[in-house]
Amino acid sequence: MVPRVARGSLPGLLVAPEEPAALAAALRRWLTDADLRGRLRRSARGRRTTLTGWTATAELIATALGGVPAA
Repeated sequence: MVPRVARGSLPGLLVAPEEPAALAAALRRWLTDADLRGRLRRSARGRRTTLTGWTATAELIATALGGVPAA
C-alpha cells in the first residue's frame, strides 16, 4: 500500500503485479529521471512522520502471518 501524503503526492510508483513490462518501465524511469527521484524522495520524507515504528509494524506483520496456514 502506498498512501498519498498530505499534499496528495505518492511516495512511490505503482504498477500492476501482472505486468512485468510496466515494472521494467517504472524502474527505467526511476533510474533515468532525476526529477522523478526528487519528487518521490520529498513525498517519502513527508510520509515518514505518519508511519508506525518498527515494533508496531513487526506486530502487524506477525498478526497477519499468524492467520496464514503453513504450506
